[in-house]
Amino acid sequence: RGSMADVLRRSLLQDKRAGEEREGTAGASADSDKSEQPKRTRPRHDASPRSCGLASPETAGHGSSKCTGSCVQVMRHLRLPAQRIASSAPRVGKRAQDEEGILMPQIGFGTYKLREARQAVILALTLGYRQIETAFIYSAEKTEPEVGYALAAARASGLAREEVFVTTKHWRKYHGFEPSIKCLELSLKRLQLEYVDLWLMHWPGPAYTTMNRRKDVLTEHGPWHYAAFSEAEMPAVRAETWRAMEEALAMGKVRAIGVSNFSIRHLEALRRTARVWPPAVNQIELHPWFQQRELVAYCQEQGIRVQAYASLGGQDASKAS
Repeated sequence: RGSMADVLRRSLLQDKRAGEEREGTAGASADSDKSEQPKRTRPRHDASPRSCGLASPETAGHGSSKCTGSCVQVMRHLRLPAQRIASSAPRVGKRAQDEEGILMPQIGFGTYKLREARQAVILALTLGYRQIETAFIYSAEKTEPEVGYALAAARASGLAREEVFVTTKHWRKYHGFEPSIKCLELSLKRLQLEYVDLWLMHWPGPAYTTMNRRKDVLTEHGPWHYAAFSEAEMPAVRAETWRAMEEALAMGKVRAIGVSNFSIRHLEALRRTARVWPPAVNQIELHPWFQQRELVAYCQEQGIRVQAYASLGGQDASKAS
């Protein structure tokens, strides 16, 4: 308990102690562990960590009367398209549907491959980030609970739920209507939230029937050999997943719905059956070496916000030639 600065101090102290304990055994770590996570560096502080008591996202920012100067300048916002849908199901809480669309911070803090997501998210919130991005599957389903603990700690220290934009992603193992609803309920439980601000369909493709996929078998039978659904079935399966996302939107369990890793072909197929269009966001790999100009132009034409991941130049820098 206490202020965000107090929470951060305790977290950094725990991190320091853990680092000291590992110093003697650092050379014994496996090569696979080294490639899994880039070397972490701690931010330098001229003074003790300070909490940025930001006011509302639209009016506050670096240099405001409540800012101590320690936050990063990440408070610019983008407005997502308004998404409205009627449903007979009861809504969560007392919030009305977001008639004019919602504001999403322009820069977010992603949690992919983070080993200590709880401390990292606390640090990010303390430094001024107000969008936290995670996913059902990250770190073998271990990241969402860690993000949930960090968000709970932030709320306990005085940061209002409404000040943090939370994104999570549906996992393809749960494609279909009922499985998708179950996936969201599990995410909300892990995140310790009544609703998320943005829920994305992580992948347009199917889950696999086994993780032991042999290259020789794939060469002989094709890339869909181990898929839980056939290529011909997937448009209808995605449509059912999207229908569940529309229902979650109507119930107030999410404020906006979108997709991730969708091509123009996937989006066009989805548009033919969607009641809610356009998706608020298409989150894709996007950086100077992978610009996807045709897809970006299509999204802009349809009113879909493009959100970049791996925006500094690739998903895994250790594999760069």
